[in-house]
Amino acid sequence: MKKAAYGLLGLIVVLVAVALIGPSVINWNGYKAEISAEVEKATGRTLDIAGDLEFAILPAPRLRISDARLSNAPGAVAPHMVALQELRVSVGLLALLQGDIEIGKIALIAPVIELEKLPNGQMNWLFAPESDGSAAPAAGPRPSTVTPGAGQAKNASAFRLDALTIENGTIVYRDTASGTIERIRNLTADISAGSFTGPFAFKGGLTVRDTPLTVKADVRRFVEKGALPFHVTLGAPGSTAEINLSGTVTDVETKPSISAKLDGKGDNLAGLLASLTRSAPLAQLGQSFAVSATMAGSEKAVAVNDLVLQLGKSTATGNIRVALENGIRADVAVRMASLDADAFLAVSETS
Repeated sequence: MKKAAYGLLGLIVVLVAVALIGPSVINWNGYKAEISAEVEKATGRTLDIAGDLEFAILPAPRLRISDARLSNAPGAVAPHMVALQELRVSVGLLALLQGDIEIGKIALIAPVIELEKLPNGQMNWLFAPESDGSAAPAAGPRPSTVTPGAGQAKNASAFRLDALTIENGTIVYRDTASGTIERIRNLTADISAGSFTGPFAFKGGLTVRDTPLTVKADVRRFVEKGALPFHVTLGAPGSTAEINLSGTVTDVETKPSISAKLDGKGDNLAGLLASLTRSAPLAQLGQSFAVSATMAGSEKAVAVNDLVLQLGKSTATGNIRVALENGIRADVAVRMASLDADAFLAVSETS
C-alpha cells in the first residue's frame, strides 16, 4: 500500500513538474496564427507577430513577444496603430489561481503608438469586435462600446498592475481634418495601476516639440460621468523649476474638457527657458519666478484666467485665450501690476 501511495505521489509530482516546465520548452511560434485570430475577433484589427513568441510558468507566468504590429482603423494614415520592438509580461501565479489578475510587470520596448481622429470624426482607438452575424445592427448612431463603471465595475478591483515600463517610446496624435500632428518622443516611464479604473501613477521623461520634460502624475479613480481627477508635475532637465497642474478631465470618451489650477516656481526663469528652448538665455530673465492661474480647455479653445506672473519683484497679471479651430488664434490681455526697473537695468549694465 505504501509503495502504491509513494508511486502515486511520485506520478503527481512528475505531472506537476511537466505542467510547470513544459511551457518553457514548447515552440509557441506555432500558435501565432491562433493568437492573431483571437485578437482580430476581439478588436477587429489584425495582429502581426514577426518575431518570437515565448511563454513560461516558472518562476512566474511570463510572456515575451518581439516585433509585433497591430493594424490601424480603416481610413487611418499610418498602417499600424501600435508597433513595438518587444513586449514582456509577468503575472502573479497565486493571484491568477484565485481568479484575480495581478500583473507584476509589463515592459514595452520601443513602442510606436499612432492615435488619430479620422476624417469621419471617429477615434482610431475605439475598437469594433467582429460580429458573429447572428443579428444585424439597427440603423442609427451606434452607442459607445465602453461605459465606465458598468461592465468593467465587477472585475475592476480584481486587476492590479504593479509596474508598466516604457523604453524609448513614441506617441503620435493626428487630426486628419485639421491637419494637426503632435509627437511625443523619447518616452520613458514607470506606471502603476491599482485597478482598471485607477488610481494610476506615472513617472518618467519625454520630448515634446523638441523640448525635453520630466513628468510625474497621479490620476485618481474614474468617477461619475467619466470625470478624471489628476495632478501633474512638469520639470525640465538641468532646472529646479516645477510646474504643477491639478484638476479634472470630464467627458473623457465623448468631448473631453479640462479644468485645472496651475502653479509653478523656480529660481531662474532664464535658465528654465534656455533648457526648454535650447537657446541662449536672456539675462534680464535670470531671476526667481512664480506663476499661478486657472485653466479651462477643450479641443476648440484653451482659456487661462487669473494669471499672475512674478519675476523677481515685478508682477504681471492678465488673461489669455487661445482658439484652436481653423488655425491657432490668441487673445492676450496682460498688464504690469508692479515693475522693478532697477533689477532689469542692473542686469543690462552688467551684460
